[in-house]
Amino acid sequence: MNMKKLLILFFLACTTQLYAQDYKALVEKEYKTAEEFQSIEADVLKGCNLYLSKPISQMDSTGANAMLLVLKWSLGTPDYTFVFDDTFEKIGKADKISSVTYMVCMTKYVLEHKDKKDNVQDIKYNTVLLYLKYANNSRNGVPSKGEIKKLQEAQKSNTLKAYLNKK
Repeated sequence: MNMKKLLILFFLACTTQLYAQDYKALVEKEYKTAEEFQSIEADVLKGCNLYLSKPISQMDSTGANAMLLVLKWSLGTPDYTFVFDDTFEKIGKADKISSVTYMVCMTKYVLEHKDKKDNVQDIKYNTVLLYLKYANNSRNGVPSKGEIKKLQEAQKSNTLKAYLNKK
């Protein structure tokens, strides 16, 4: 029985190491065509989920490489257009790292809802919802100040959509 547990732990350790190396290799690779960007969409979505699964303060090299892959993909893919509006800008002013988290949330939403990739208002609203889910978890250490606090208050009072629409 102990040997079986040892083999399972060894397998998990090897798998984790390979997983970590995959993001680094994907970040270092150059992507030029729509097909090349499309070929890594599943990896990018996994990277979004990994990044959003833990606090920034606990981010390891795997999480950092996952985040870099998400940013590289979202800034380079010709299939999607990401709108950086005043909400993105104000979140970034309130907390610099939150602008990266917001971008990861936007990428996650777009990849999970490809049929809505051209609906800017839907993307914005659902990106903010994903972002607030992360920010509202005190474990993640996102400061509740500036625009972040305003978004949280609008969400608590069920006026988030109206708040975003007046911007």
